[in-house]
Amino acid sequence: MGRSWFPLALLGFGLLAIVVFSVGYSPWFDYGPYSGAWVSDLHGMGTAEVGGTGYGGDAGMSFATAYQVAPDAWGSVVSWGPNVKYASTTWLVLNIGMFLGTVVFFAARARRRGSPIRTRLLVGLLLGGPPAILLADLTVLWELKLDGDLRGPLMTTAGLLLLAWLERSRLVLVVAALFPLAGVVVFGGVPGVLVAAAVVFAGAFAVLLWTPRRLPGGTVENGPGEH
Repeated sequence: MGRSWFPLALLGFGLLAIVVFSVGYSPWFDYGPYSGAWVSDLHGMGTAEVGGTGYGGDAGMSFATAYQVAPDAWGSVVSWGPNVKYASTTWLVLNIGMFLGTVVFFAARARRRGSPIRTRLLVGLLLGGPPAILLADLTVLWELKLDGDLRGPLMTTAGLLLLAWLERSRLVLVVAALFPLAGVVVFGGVPGVLVAAAVVFAGAFAVLLWTPRRLPGGTVENGPGEH
């Protein structure tokens, strides 16, 4: 189906807005797996001499704890660039905005084609969708103890998977698979958001390219392939 280009493009522009919002929020370099986890106990190493330094006993302990050597939590392979500003709230606003924009677009398109969505269903989606997304976000926070930098992209990926199912689109399914891989697993912070935006924009263009076009007289011209 050719409708999926709009949610993908909307998500791409939303990700770019996150980048603009987050510029200058934090330093431009951070090695993700070892960020913010200071070690206070190295299981007895504090009383041993640190090789090649001449420090031993308590001095050795002070020297050893000057390094971040244990991960605080799971992190991306590479995390360079500033982090997303107010990540939990920022991603939540993005996901709710993407949902509402997609519903309005689908409803307007259905009306133009002469098969409008029932008013009760449309109102239910617009009023019930945002609280449902908020509840799901809080549930993931409580149950999985994930911070906003992981929870937000996870919720976005779930939305992409739902879109792929509704549209019966293998192409959107590929985007849903690449989105967390590029934006969270391999990269992190704002650079990861930029990479994820490039992925969804590429997906939107691919949907437009692969969508059959109607020619004068009602004839349908197939695209280079099906998605």
